[in-house]
Amino acid sequence: MATLERLLVDASASEAEGLLGEALREAREAEDPASAVEGVVAVGVRHRLGRVRRATLSALADVAREWCDRRDLTFALTGGGSGRVNHFGALTRDVSPHVRAEFVRLCDSLLRDENGEVCAHAPRVLPYVLSALGDDIDDVRRVAEAVSTSSLTNFQDVVCRNLGDMLLPTLAELKNHAESGWSEDIIVRALTLTETMVRVAENRSTQFVPNVCDALLHAWSSTEPGNAKRRRIIKNVRDTLTRSCPDASEYVSAILQFDD
Repeated sequence: MATLERLLVDASASEAEGLLGEALREAREAEDPASAVEGVVAVGVRHRLGRVRRATLSALADVAREWCDRRDLTFALTGGGSGRVNHFGALTRDVSPHVRAEFVRLCDSLLRDENGEVCAHAPRVLPYVLSALGDDIDDVRRVAEAVSTSSLTNFQDVVCRNLGDMLLPTLAELKNHAESGWSEDIIVRALTLTETMVRVAENRSTQFVPNVCDALLHAWSSTEPGNAKRRRIIKNVRDTLTRSCPDASEYVSAILQFDD
């Protein structure tokens, strides 16, 4: 890996993609291919140059399309590998919008199997596409919208079928970070992702209304009075929950009475 790092230092984007593609294909022949590929990806996505990080994702997408069972690969890249590093979580926060857009394209290639059917590991990938729908940059949002409208047969149905597996861990993360006061960025992203999931799933979110309300109460009670941004997002989630789940609107209004 040290040799690969040295070669990438002065490489152009096309050269980097070639080097990484070769390294990834070699890793596929290893005894534990998913872990070996994760090791190559770790080198590429930590590179200081955005063009190299982007090339890493492009090369990985090409390799992923040739991978019959992408479950182990996805597991290794989302924190389930021996290194326990969630590379996808870091990529959602990459400073380069070009890298974030390429990351969404990678997610698209991992979501479907060789027959175009949605994979069983979709709950480990879908949240990143949903997060990108709320990205600050138009180009990133457009890529995510393209994935949601054309790459999957019925995006809303896919989200609804996997909603519990995505929403409950997000709410748990939100509560943990809100209570501990860690990383405002993670709290905001969890809130935004929750709002997006509820908005996409619409009234099929109703069964999770108590869970969402509980997490929002934790987030609100731990919010400093001067943190207007977090307060605004929490209220936005509440309003989306009320619109998406009309049968539970009275419950939401009674539970989530926020004082300004």
